[in-house]
Amino acid sequence: MTLEQLKMLKQVAELGSLKSASAKLFKTQPAISQGIIPMPLQDAGFSENLKAYRLGID
Repeated sequence: MTLEQLKMLKQVAELGSLKSASAKLFKTQPAISQGIIPMPLQDAGFSENLKAYRLGID
């Protein structure tokens, strides 16, 4: 993961939502969610086919 991806993930975890993290980081919600998709999935070329993937925060 890049430093930028870690920053996005940290904000989502701290603030509890993509909406709050996107506002704080001045990025769109899709940019945040794409930035924190697990890297092995992106590397394997699956980022285009993740329609069933849902981000969840427990």
